[in-house]
Amino acid sequence: MAGALTPEGRLARVILVNRYFHPDHSATSQMASDLAFALARSGAEVAVVTGRQTYEDPSALLPARETVDGVAIRRVGGSRFGRGRLVGRVFDYASFATGAAWVLARTARRRDRATPRGKPSVARGVGARRPRGRRRR
Repeated sequence: MAGALTPEGRLARVILVNRYFHPDHSATSQMASDLAFALARSGAEVAVVTGRQTYEDPSALLPARETVDGVAIRRVGGSRFGRGRLVGRVFDYASFATGAAWVLARTARRRDRATPRGKPSVARGVGARRPRGRRRR
C-alpha cells in the first residue's frame, strides 16, 4: 500500500488522533503507534495528533513536535488532573479534544483523512468529519 488515494487520485495524508501515542505504553497508544508506523513504512504520509502526557504520568511533558520513524507527531497540551477522579478525567479529555480540534483546524488539508482513535467521547468531537483545512491559493 502506497497510501490512501483521494477521489481525484492524489495521495492522502493519514492523520491519527489519539490522546496517547508512542512512547506511551497504554493499549490505545500501542494500537495507534503500531498502525501509524506500519502505514509510514508502507510509504504513506502519516501525522498524529496526541497529548503531551503519558497514561501513567499526567505530569509528564513529552515534546510538542517530533518525527519518529517517518511519523510526524504533534502533541497538544491540556489539563493534568490524571485518572484519580472522574472530574479530573473529564477536564483532561475535554482539554485534549479542544486542543486536537484546534490543531486539525489549523493544519489539516482538504485531501487529508483523519482517523480518531481511543475514547468514543473524544472521537465524536475530534476528527469525526473529514478535515477541511484551509484553502490553498
